[in-house]
Amino acid sequence: MKKIVIAGCLFLCLAGCKKGSGATNEQVPSISIADISAAEGSGGQKTIDVEVSLSKTFSKEITVTYNTVEGTAKGGEDFVAVSGGTLRIPANTTTAKIQVQVVADEIKEGDESFLVRLSNPVNGILVRESATITIQNDDTKLAFTKDGYGVSSQ
Repeated sequence: MKKIVIAGCLFLCLAGCKKGSGATNEQVPSISIADISAAEGSGGQKTIDVEVSLSKTFSKEITVTYNTVEGTAKGGEDFVAVSGGTLRIPANTTTAKIQVQVVADEIKEGDESFLVRLSNPVNGILVRESATITIQNDDTKLAFTKDGYGVSSQ
């Protein structure tokens, strides 16, 4: 029985290898994402570019899925949450940007942060899969609650 299984595996392996198929042994690049800090701004939304870089150029397009993950910054309140976004890095390039939207307000609060996390790479290997996005507070107004004025504890 062992001979039949081994012979079957050998046949399948050889059948998948075509002589002169033009296949190369090009090594795929490593993929990393960089932390970033940006001022919050006031009112509306602000776009922040998060850079994803490759260790080298590659002859094929590279894709990677990305999601935002709450930290002290909350999705829908401090940034626009993303689930299942796809970043495409064209062949023969080494960088691309993920655009995330920060929701600006005018309330004085501490700096807040969240993550952009990469997953499911195609034609690359993740070496740094998450980046911390820090939203730097630049506001001067104090929050007003039923107890009066105060600084948000967030």
